[in-house]
Amino acid sequence: MLFTDSQSIEKFYGIKNIFLDKNSSITINGNVDLNHNITIRSKCILNNGSSVDTGSVLENVTIGENTNIRAYSHISNTTIGTNSIIGPFCFIRDFCQIGDNCIVGSHVEVTRSNICNQVKISHQSFLGDAKVDEGTIIGAGVVFCNFDKGIRNDSIIGKHTLIGSGSMLIAPITIGNKVIVGAGSVIDKNIPNNAKIIQKRFIKI
Repeated sequence: MLFTDSQSIEKFYGIKNIFLDKNSSITINGNVDLNHNITIRSKCILNNGSSVDTGSVLENVTIGENTNIRAYSHISNTTIGTNSIIGPFCFIRDFCQIGDNCIVGSHVEVTRSNICNQVKISHQSFLGDAKVDEGTIIGAGVVFCNFDKGIRNDSIIGKHTLIGSGSMLIAPITIGNKVIVGAGSVIDKNIPNNAKIIQKRFIKI
């Protein structure tokens, strides 16, 4: 079902304050749950079993089946797969791809990145210019340090790898499969498959 104006959506769902920008549309395929105070921009597609919670903003997004966009998330120019949980308070932008069965936690920002299936990203992390392969876990507060001297650099993370909470990954960098990076590490060199590493920060006083 295609909607091109706010009034039609509000009448169909029996809710208020759905804001559909000029020259925008939303396509609803199947049973989709929408809440109050949602903003729709450009062309958005929501598939069966998906839901969008209060205060979220969607701009040029496709959301797969049974995926939940939690409250006050802002998602633009992004495709999200099936059975994923996004948010609350996420900011995903600039042509990201999020796979199936993913969790992107509270206050996470993701930009220009490809997140493969079954990846879990904990709260308050930042991922920029990254590819994260399937089954990997990104701990809370992890920062992908992608910008240096005016250039954005890429980070590649392998399969079934664990990046401990509070770590900083200095791009360009490649981290292999089944790697464990200890919490609080600063990683500025490539890491091979199956390695375990912790590189603590040293503060001079």
